Amino acid sequence: MTKHPEDVLYKLKMDVEREFFKANPPKEFPEDFLSGRMKKELKKRISYPAMFKSNVRISGPDHRIRYKKKISIKEAMAGTAQVRAMEGKSKAKYVEILLPAGRLKLKMERKVQICFESGAVLMEFGSLERAKYVLYSRKVGKYVYKVPKSEIAVKRAVAKYEKYRGEIREKLVKAFMARKVSRKAADGFAGIVFEERLMWMNPPRLHVF
Repeated sequence: MTKHPEDVLYKLKMDVEREFFKANPPKEFPEDFLSGRMKKELKKRISYPAMFKSNVRISGPDHRIRYKKKISIKEAMAGTAQVRAMEGKSKAKYVEILLPAGRLKLKMERKVQICFESGAVLMEFGSLERAKYVLYSRKVGKYVYKVPKSEIAVKRAVAKYEKYRGEIREKLVKAFMARKVSRKAADGFAGIVFEERLMWMNPPRLHVF
């Protein structure tokens, strides 16, 4: 039975991907890129309004929490302002933010903004690293995130993570090239693997206006 070219390519991608991640278990951001001291601080809990507790579940265009109560984007942003006021009086070493599901992007204006695909601004940051930290932290099924107040901790974690991401992508390219795949094709395969399996490694889209 003759094999179709696309079947051969698919098998090649799957074989390399399986072997590669068996030998190189992926690290998670931010957990694996923070100091032990900061990870200990992030475990300490703060008393927040119900919509910001860790058991919140959100889906679709509206924010949904237990008991099927709906929270709109506007209400969520108002809640965020309330939490910031509480955090200003807190001794905690971190702040908590609420992010909706779906695609988000970065935009550079006077401040760094995280926006929806439509361009509507969700939140603003004083540094690019802090905005990246937030987007890199996103995980499927999770909507509440802890972000260190320390700018140094944030910058170090992002720098180490981006270095790691570049290194592991290059290793993945070489793994494909070891199967006698050209550099150009290996780059393409690596990109597909990142899109399908390592979406948490994708750099946030940066739009400069």
